[in-house]
Amino acid sequence: MTQISKYPTSKNVSDRVFELFTKTLIEVRNESEAENLISDFFTPTEKIYALLNDAVVSVLSVPSTLERGKGSWSYLKREAVKSRKKHKKAF
Repeated sequence: MTQISKYPTSKNVSDRVFELFTKTLIEVRNESEAENLISDFFTPTEKIYALLNDAVVSVLSVPSTLERGKGSWSYLKREAVKSRKKHKKAF
């Protein structure tokens, strides 16, 4: 991450910034607002990292030991889609 200042912020300031950011995320009502927030807030590189993090979470949420008959790509795809829906509900 880029260093903006050589002086660290206090815990109170960091907590307040995080609180405001989470409140901003909670107030997003529809897809166009979410797209605007993401495009205003994140750089193109940060967007790619966010997508990669989501992909890792989706892959890790698939059971590590697949039962017999569930080793197909279609099963893995269904599980990944279910996982993404769960993550979208969290936001």
